Amino acid sequence: MGLLNAVFMMCTVSALDPCQRELVLAALDNLSRKLQYTTRSKYLEELIGSILFCWVTCGVSLVALVEIRDHFVPSVEPTYFMQYCCHWLLPALLLHGDTSNLKWVASVAGLPLAVLVKNHFVPIFSVCMALHCSKKSGWEKGAVVLQSSILHVAEISEDERDKLIKKYMVSIVSNILSLASCASEPALPFFSRDTIVLAIRNVVDGFLEMEDCPTSVGVVDKINIFRSDRVFMFIVEMHYKVTAAVHHRHKCHRLADIEVLIDVLGHRAAVSSTSNYLFNLVGQFFGFNALQDQCSRIISMLLESFKSNPSKEIIGVPGEQLQFLVSKLVACCIPSETNAELSGTRSSQVLSLLHQLTIGADPSLYDYIRELEPFPEIDIFDEIREFHQELCRAYSPKDHFLKVDCLQHLNNLHHCQNMAFSPNQFLFFMECSLSVCEEIFLPSTKITFVESSSTSQEITFHMCGSDDANSVRALVSDFISRV
Repeated sequence: MGLLNAVFMMCTVSALDPCQRELVLAALDNLSRKLQYTTRSKYLEELIGSILFCWVTCGVSLVALVEIRDHFVPSVEPTYFMQYCCHWLLPALLLHGDTSNLKWVASVAGLPLAVLVKNHFVPIFSVCMALHCSKKSGWEKGAVVLQSSILHVAEISEDERDKLIKKYMVSIVSNILSLASCASEPALPFFSRDTIVLAIRNVVDGFLEMEDCPTSVGVVDKINIFRSDRVFMFIVEMHYKVTAAVHHRHKCHRLADIEVLIDVLGHRAAVSSTSNYLFNLVGQFFGFNALQDQCSRIISMLLESFKSNPSKEIIGVPGEQLQFLVSKLVACCIPSETNAELSGTRSSQVLSLLHQLTIGADPSLYDYIRELEPFPEIDIFDEIREFHQELCRAYSPKDHFLKVDCLQHLNNLHHCQNMAFSPNQFLFFMECSLSVCEEIFLPSTKITFVESSSTSQEITFHMCGSDDANSVRALVSDFISRV
């Protein structure tokens, strides 16, 4: 918040005192580079909503704002710049009841005010609904705009307003999600995660009284707003925004959108297209120390959604992502080259999530846990490492053999005359006892070994019928010795 206020004040000084503009531009350019943004406009794009709400709240001249438009968007005409600002400027002006400035904005944007407001109905409705649900200071203004002001300014009836809500419902939900902040009491136009959850539930499930809304469940969604393809669309939009937010201070707010989405989805978050995308998206950001707790919390929330949907198809999804997630978490806990202190020990949530994925995992995931790489010889991994080793000890060679993809080829050998495999595909034979192999191969089948040419990387089996099942033992032993 402190840096945001500083940027707002610099922009205000530049707007009110043209002599300071060159200095302000230099300062903003330098700050953008420090935060690793490629351009000043990319950096200010992350702050534009908050800056414009502060601008209106403080009563700074909008004419002066247009004069410094190149601070935000280089080489742009006033009309385009004003349309660029309307997404945030119109909700702010409506909440402040500033009709004169609304008319001025419309004139600069080159559109009738009623048309301009209807064109930006989604962001106006989204901010006002979130404010209405927040119960923070001035929350009643949100209801005033929704029930009265927007009808007057947009020149529409209540029935027309309700039709617009239904028409743009999916866009409204997406826009409300984008207003989430990781701060407990963020400044307008952003809101806490709990407030955004309530706003979405009110929009999707109906305009209920706040005391009638149970807080323990997500949305009921009888109108199917959170259909899997739409959820995928929401996540794609979040993916773009969290990637565009270069600095972790901005990424954490974008990740808050994902937290809210998982919260409102409930058991729907376990759908494979949704959970796979979220596992991979959130997992990318464990490399940011400042985001590790938040990412751990999001993954933990996502894992909880599987408990209410324990089907065999669904439970396999976290299993398939286990290697990826565990490797990320382990890396967070290993000492960095520049710091002997364990980075992960500073984040109890990272270690807690690692326990949740291993020791605390559902037994249906044990097969996936066995396939994990051995855990490092570091004290914080002792309990997990012992658990992993115990699981592996309880896993017989025969169990491993039966799970190898190549086994399907072996089961089908009696349907063909010969099959070829590379030596690496059969290295697992070294772990199998001959008695296990004897159980696997058909008792009436004999395998003979034929050496390939020196340039070939393959070993060929020829199958033929045999009444001597014991010959399999010697032949397989001979094969293993030659791999």
